[in-house]
Parts: sequence; C-alpha cells; structure tokens
Amino acid sequence: MTVTLNVPFHGTWYRRRQVLRAKVAGFFSSILDGAQVPNILWGEQAVDMFIDEEHLAIESRTIEFVVTDDSLDTAVRELDSFDQHKVCVDPNCILIQPNQDLPVPDAHFHTPFLQRLFTLGWVTLEKTTTRNVVEIDTISLFAKSRTLWWLPDSTLHSSAKCTDIMDISDYHSWSVDWQNLYPVKILQPMALAEALIFLLARDHRHQTNSGFIHWKKLIFTMSRQCLIDERIRTIRSDFQAYWSALHDAVNDLDHLLALLPGIREKLIEAREMPPVNFGFIRPPLYSKWELVDLVWLKAWGEVYDLKSGPLTDQDRDMKQSLLKSFLEYSSE
Repeated sequence: MTVTLNVPFHGTWYRRRQVLRAKVAGFFSSILDGAQVPNILWGEQAVDMFIDEEHLAIESRTIEFVVTDDSLDTAVRELDSFDQHKVCVDPNCILIQPNQDLPVPDAHFHTPFLQRLFTLGWVTLEKTTTRNVVEIDTISLFAKSRTLWWLPDSTLHSSAKCTDIMDISDYHSWSVDWQNLYPVKILQPMALAEALIFLLARDHRHQTNSGFIHWKKLIFTMSRQCLIDERIRTIRSDFQAYWSALHDAVNDLDHLLALLPGIREKLIEAREMPPVNFGFIRPPLYSKWELVDLVWLKAWGEVYDLKSGPLTDQDRDMKQSLLKSFLEYSSE
C-alpha cells in the first residue's frame, strides 16, 4: 500500500504533517481492519488531530491503537508478520519499565520508520523536506478493557458512526486535503475528553506507571488547545464540574485533583468503573515527580500566554529556576 501526500497542500506545514500522521495511522489501521481487528486511534496522536494552534503541536513518535481484548492476539500476530517488525519482548525496554509516567502498552513494536519511510513505499512525498517528514518509531496496542472499558465493544466493531466515534477526516471535512483519507476510527473530541477523565479518576494517586501524569497532560491539551464544538456533543453531567474547572486549572490545580476521588467513587458505585486495584494507593502526599509536574504547570500558567505564543528565553530561565529550587527542597 502506498500513501501519497498530495501537493500542492492547502495550509501550513503543521497541517501537512498532521495529514501525513493521519495517513500513516490509516496504513496501520488498514492492516488491523484487514484482519477483522476492531481498532480506534488513541493517545497523543488522537489528541493531536484536534489541535488548532500549530505552535502547540504534540510531537509524539508513537502511534497507539485501542483494540478489543479478544482481538489483541490477532492484532499482534498481524503486525508481527508485517515486514519483520517483531513484537518487543525485551524486559529492559523503556516502555515497560515501572515508575514511569506513561501507561504500559499491552503490546508494542519498534520500527525504524524514519529510515524506511521511502524504501518501503509506505509514504510517497513529492517534496522531501524536513517539514514533510513525520517521525514514527513505535506502534503500541492497548486492550480496550484497560482504556475504554466504558465504551461498548459493538461500537468498535460497527462501521456506523455515532455520538462517540467519528472518522479521522470528519473533523477536518471542510479541507480538501483531508478528503479520501483511510477511515481510521477516532473518538469524538468530547468523548475523548470523557475517556481521559475516566482514566484520571481511576489512576489518581496510584503507582506512577499507571499513566496519571500522561492523562493529565492530554486533558490539559484538550481543554486549552483543541477546538471542541459542544453543540455536537456535550460532556456527561457528572464530569461537567471537572471539565469546567480545567479552564481555570493553572490557578487552582489543587481543586482539580480534589474532584477526582469523588468522581471515582461515584463511577465505582454506579458500576461504570471496576474497583481499582493497582497494588497500592499513595499516601496523601504527592510523589516528588507529581509535585514537580504540578509546579511545572503552575509555572507554565504564570509565564505562558496561550494566545500570544511560545515561551521566551527569559520565561524558560524562570521556569527552570523554579523547578531547580523545588527539586532541591523536595530532596531534603
């Protein structure tokens, strides 16, 4: 299969890379679809598809898919047989190490994608410039029961669109450059925000490799950098307080965190979330790295105006100084 980026392109270089990412995701989704594996684009690449400000882009080298639990083995087998990209079983691989901020995938593949971009014919580019290249070096698979358990399996199996699912090109249907892309499934923006709140509530104050910090960064990105039309779909009522508080989060992060245990308890009581069992629950104090992350976000809010552009060198120095002081304090 050859994926071609049409030129001339109508838009910025960031939009060009965004479309290219969508085409690469479409290539791997087509492999899974061909094997009858229900799949949906997930993670940073999914959030990136809704970002409207190019200077706030997510630079991720991983494409993630959620697949139904009963099709995970088939998905691994299909991707495993593709161009000798064997599933990673290295016990020392950084992606499966404990005490990290990223969720551990159920299976993943390392692919020297950038070097093989042209030789395999996956992507054909009429102009070979750095702005035409997207760096993807990992394909990760997540079982639905660990990520989107609240979504009926039938939603991923069905080709019909609904209030939770859309095709990757639907959000940009006004643009000629997004037409005729492979119909990769993706959560509607508000459904994606709900999924992240589910995960935040589940993983709050649990061991660090649960992915809490990762979910938090993605929900901040969605609330501040993505265009979400709430006329199409509003957030569920029991998440509304958290979603509203996100827009003032740089000033009241403690309030945001305080809302999560209550959300979790109500979801468990309503049987919308399985009882949490991650080995241990943190004491009331945050870990050093969670606190660093909170301080970082507070510093970001104080020195960065989302409407005016990126940080200046002086702003970066201020942030680094703040973090250095905090690290020295927290290590005492």
